[in-house]
Amino acid sequence: MKKLRLYNENIQRIVVKMEEMYGTRYLFRRKVTKFKRNQNVCNIIENANPL
Repeated sequence: MKKLRLYNENIQRIVVKMEEMYGTRYLFRRKVTKFKRNQNVCNIIENANPL
């Protein structure tokens, strides 16, 4: 029984680690895509009315 509990705790720890890793990667990717989208909008505006 004790062994099983230890095993479950280890799995939970691994899952949390994976979630943290995936979460940060996901946030970073969202930031990058947001930045790219903003760049595209700026390019469109510049092309629409050249200074």
